[in-house]
Amino acid sequence: MRRLILPLIEDKAKKRVLVWSAAVFALIYSGLGHCPWTRPVYLPLTDLDRAIPLLPWTLLIYLSDYLFILLVLLSLKKAEDFSTAFYRMIVGIGLSFVIFLFFPTVYPRPLLPADPLWGETFLFLHFLDQPTNCFPSLHVSMTLIAAASMRPSSRGWRAFGWMWALAICLSTLTTRQHYVWDVLGGAAIAWAAWVVKARREP
Repeated sequence: MRRLILPLIEDKAKKRVLVWSAAVFALIYSGLGHCPWTRPVYLPLTDLDRAIPLLPWTLLIYLSDYLFILLVLLSLKKAEDFSTAFYRMIVGIGLSFVIFLFFPTVYPRPLLPADPLWGETFLFLHFLDQPTNCFPSLHVSMTLIAAASMRPSSRGWRAFGWMWALAICLSTLTTRQHYVWDVLGGAAIAWAAWVVKARREP
């Protein structure tokens, strides 16, 4: 696979880059979710979609995705490792946004859990995150890119990180936020983003 080589993000610019990219991401993601360009479509539910139960408590795992990605990025001390992981995430997000724009999908969200605590939590999540922007799953693609970027870390952290990442991917189904197709699409996006690498210019 031919690599796309990009310049390094130096240490002094890391925080600024993370803050600005998060702000731009939230703005575009919210815009695509609330104002889709074309009419969103439902994807067919697979037998696996129907078989996986709604587990309200896994919403905590689902929401931990943001913490996981941030911890991984902050753990990458070398500029090359951080920059490569960051650029791969940007490429993954960009590819996903193009799909969200031209092929918006929507998930048939289930009834809220009867338990008041989880019901209110899901209600708040549904308020913040529209049922569109399903395929491909950004939770899955960003989590897998982050997990695969932990190679410079210790073996224990890598093992724990992969277990955490796989739990997040599974939680997209147990919280009924995504289709199985979304998970597969997110994994494909993560693989496609691997074409990017950062290194210091000679």
